[in-house]
Amino acid sequence: MGPSLKNNALLTATTQKEMLSQQSEKAFPKVAFGYGMRVGKTGFGNYIFHNGYFPGFRCMHLRYTDDDLTVIVLSNNESNVEFIADGLSAINLNKEVQMPYKHNEIKQSNIPDKYTGNYMMMLTRPPYLATFPVAFIKKDDGLYIHPSSGADIKLQAESGKKFFFNNGTDQQIEFETGDVGNILNVWHIAWGIKRSLKKIE
Repeated sequence: MGPSLKNNALLTATTQKEMLSQQSEKAFPKVAFGYGMRVGKTGFGNYIFHNGYFPGFRCMHLRYTDDDLTVIVLSNNESNVEFIADGLSAINLNKEVQMPYKHNEIKQSNIPDKYTGNYMMMLTRPPYLATFPVAFIKKDDGLYIHPSSGADIKLQAESGKKFFFNNGTDQQIEFETGDVGNILNVWHIAWGIKRSLKKIE
């Protein structure tokens, strides 16, 4: 948010508060709207944002009001600006972030059956992340994410416990195992942030 808005040079404090307060809401995924801005709260705090796109261009203007943090990402190659803004926000807010790195695929033909199962996983863009049911399945000698709608996502092995998405996004799945090989946790690493997946029994 520029100085003109922060200092109420364009709008009165009352009008601006109304503009940036929730006026309506979409149920699922849950997204709230002010006037011309989206508003809400994540684990990072209260936010307001507006994104935009046009063929060849994408942008994101994200502000976390509790910490007076504004992140603006402009791209002329249609990059995932929302995810970049989320990662930059996490760095500035001193959250733990896993930096991107080059993934080296290994050949793994015997996927353990214990890696399959049903989970809730975040599949929408930040900051209004929403979880959807997915299944980890084995097919064609590989491990795939099978969402409730849309195409399957192949997971390429980079170790016996860690896989990366083959769709060009910087996302990984990591299986944390105990001393006897039992699965303790399944992690979804997306946009630099590591989150535990909730298993559906």
